[in-house]
Amino acid sequence: GGTRQVDLWNRVLMACKITFFFALILVGARFIQPKLLAYTNPSLAVFSLPILVISFGFHNMIPTLTSYMQGDLKKVRMAIFVGSLFSFFIYLLWQVLVLGTVSVEALIASFHLGQEGSQALVNIIKSPWLSLFAQGLAFFAILTSFLAQSLSLVHFLADGFKLSSGRRENPLLCLLVLIPPLILAFACPRIFFQALNFAGGFCAVLLFGVLPVLILWVGRYRKAIVAPYVVPGGKPLLCLVFGFACFIFIFQLLSTLGLISLGKEGLNG
Repeated sequence: GGTRQVDLWNRVLMACKITFFFALILVGARFIQPKLLAYTNPSLAVFSLPILVISFGFHNMIPTLTSYMQGDLKKVRMAIFVGSLFSFFIYLLWQVLVLGTVSVEALIASFHLGQEGSQALVNIIKSPWLSLFAQGLAFFAILTSFLAQSLSLVHFLADGFKLSSGRRENPLLCLLVLIPPLILAFACPRIFFQALNFAGGFCAVLLFGVLPVLILWVGRYRKAIVAPYVVPGGKPLLCLVFGFACFIFIFQLLSTLGLISLGKEGLNG
């Protein structure tokens, strides 16, 4: 149906997701234990970096946003800023609820079983309402992300194949985007969590971290291309982004090779 239809449906689904989220917060907030929130272990925090990249990895949607907002960069920047801030606020509430209710050991055990954090929460708080809200939240969270990312991939393929797009999307491109993950989902139902780490640790840092820096460096400092819109920060910012991306890539590579692992007590390796 095109970007407009996806936008409208996504608003409805987002409203459902927010409703389930705050219902989950209200039910689970009274089970928060301050002593659990006081726990710190920096070695565990490193394992969250690939997921963190994916959580804020909306960059491939910027061309779709720019086209949808008719090239109004002020609106695009506002959408990125407000959207990121809203996501951060939601993630922060979620972290307080989960980390304040579920012990780190239980979370790690849940991770190794391929269960999401909401399921670990349900295992601790035996409440049918909490289970319903947790399942609803997980469902709408995946669905809203799936719609937006699928749309951006359709536009990516249209750009790569030099196909013009009108108010509706090309059905063949939609099939090319939707069929492969559908087959993978049926063949490997538990691949989602492994794919998150792989996508965040390898694909996203290359696509959103390494490649943009290299492209910008060559265009700005080698070919002296002058653009009407310039992101501030210069070489120091580019080096910082490049170094951070490389760090996550190397860390995920070591984790994939089994040289470091998430053990029951923390970082093993």
